[in-house]
Amino acid sequence: VRVWSHCRQNAVLVLDKFVSMKLVSPFALIRWLLEGYEEVRDKADFVWEVLHLTIAKPIALVQRVRGDLKDAERVLETLRERVGDSDEVGGVEEQAARIGRIKAVLKGALEDQEDLMVLV
Repeated sequence: VRVWSHCRQNAVLVLDKFVSMKLVSPFALIRWLLEGYEEVRDKADFVWEVLHLTIAKPIALVQRVRGDLKDAERVLETLRERVGDSDEVGGVEEQAARIGRIKAVLKGALEDQEDLMVLV
């Protein structure tokens, strides 16, 4: 137990998982790390690694959602070209609704990313 409590890599992994599982918000973690920087100055490599991982998550989310949006728009374009059946019309509507949901997620992710950059 004593070994794990002093292991910096273990702390990095645990904090990263907390952010990944949304148990801790990236904002709260970054605020906590920056407020207590004087106390952990000797372990600066640990702090910077956690900061890097925490900042990288929202950036990766935005990139992934943008990719999903492009894919969904391509599918919608293909469906619109093939419209002729009533089944395909329903598919176009479903895909358009999916694109709306993806855009909402992208908007939220971009706002979170911007807020995070302002915080840092």
